[in-house]
Amino acid sequence: MKSKILLLLLLWVGAVWGQAKPTKEETENYIVNFFKNKNFAILKQKVSNTDEVISTENSCEDIVFNGCEMVLKFKQTSKVDNDDFLIGVLFVKLTFPMNLVESIKKDGNYIDFATGKDAISVFASSNDSYYKGFTGDLKKQTYSLLCNSNSTGDIDKLVKGLNYLRKLCGASEPISFD
Repeated sequence: MKSKILLLLLLWVGAVWGQAKPTKEETENYIVNFFKNKNFAILKQKVSNTDEVISTENSCEDIVFNGCEMVLKFKQTSKVDNDDFLIGVLFVKLTFPMNLVESIKKDGNYIDFATGKDAISVFASSNDSYYKGFTGDLKKQTYSLLCNSNSTGDIDKLVKGLNYLRKLCGASEPISFD
């Protein structure tokens, strides 16, 4: 009888260990590997009254975690498609305090971050003529990040990872009226 109870106890412990969630560090590493050295958004915009198309490409320069802050730095390069003429480069730094992010949702190829207060920091700077030496620093309640990916499953998995990290950082559950 004791051997049967011991066997059941061992099976139960094995089942619990088999369902272990990833650690905060493993989740952060997954997110970093998703963005690292990746062109994650390419936008094409036709210039009115011309045949020119301007492409804007966002490439991830760096992503780090400082405690529960996710800092994403990317370079936004704009050029004319027809002749590959470089128009300008803008450097953007986004800071997401994951403990204050109330919801992270996928909307097509966008990942929407929302907070209840102006907590998302957006800093942009450039010294070229296209952006006219633009430097800006603002706080936002929401931010939509466009992510190109080979499959929507990759983005779904990233959103799950970001939401899991948000919970690990002590963020409150989103309010739902469903």
